[in-house]
Amino acid sequence: MAYRAVIDASSQAFGGDQKFYEQSQVLISKWAAATNVGQVILHGAIGASDSGKLIYIEKTHPIQQTSIASKTIAEATLINSGVPYTIIRHLTLLSMETKESGNARLTKDHTAVGAMTRDGLARLTMECLGNADCLNVIYHAVDDDVELTERTIGTWEKVIKPEYQLDRANLNIVD
Repeated sequence: MAYRAVIDASSQAFGGDQKFYEQSQVLISKWAAATNVGQVILHGAIGASDSGKLIYIEKTHPIQQTSIASKTIAEATLINSGVPYTIIRHLTLLSMETKESGNARLTKDHTAVGAMTRDGLARLTMECLGNADCLNVIYHAVDDDVELTERTIGTWEKVIKPEYQLDRANLNIVD
């Protein structure tokens, strides 16, 4: 029985082997191609591939540097596999307790940055599942209207280049 789609939403613990992303995508892409899977949806990271221009990679934690490099390789592996793909990148994936605002969105604007809730990411992923409009497209997932902590904003201000910074005045920041 052939599978119509594969969703790679894998994650590695912060201290785990961050090259896991490229290693797993080699296998996923290989077997998806061999079994004629119709779509692979990969959850990636803002900072990978062409979106690397948005951040100061040297200001991220060394584990994140390795993770982002591995996710860059994973994206290229999937794209080069010939399998129809959808890549959905996000910057910060918020805790399960944070619910989406109802305005979570996918954009083809690779300069878009923002937070994403887990339920918002799940909803957007399902909207792309089997959707021909999402094939062979790389999206950035953002929810501009979720509540963010000062810690999240502080981290972004350190890592995101000034020209891509979010306007603090228009964010919902909680203590």
